[in-house]
Amino acid sequence: MFPQAHHRASLVHIRRNDKGRYGKKSGLPALVWQAGNTFRLKDFNNVCETISMGCWNFIEEMGLANWSRVHFTGERYNLMSSNIAESLNNALLPARGSPVVALLEFIMKMLAR
Repeated sequence: MFPQAHHRASLVHIRRNDKGRYGKKSGLPALVWQAGNTFRLKDFNNVCETISMGCWNFIEEMGLANWSRVHFTGERYNLMSSNIAESLNNALLPARGSPVVALLEFIMKMLAR
């Protein structure tokens, strides 16, 4: 349906999986997050050298182009999440629980800003 679209794994979910597998105190979820967000191959390689082999094998099975920014072949506009619903929910958080008219006024002000 979208021949030029590229598949991308969510770095947020990969980090959550790493926390479940290896624990937050291991430091591996933070390293995977840092590696996934790097722009330069040199920085990516430096971070990946510190990731343990068990964790590295787990994330390498997904394919480097699917989770790391430096290896991704498509356009991501510098964003790590493509879930527009999560972004919209976060932006509308202050108006949550308001009546519909107040919510619409909040959205109008936010867009006008």
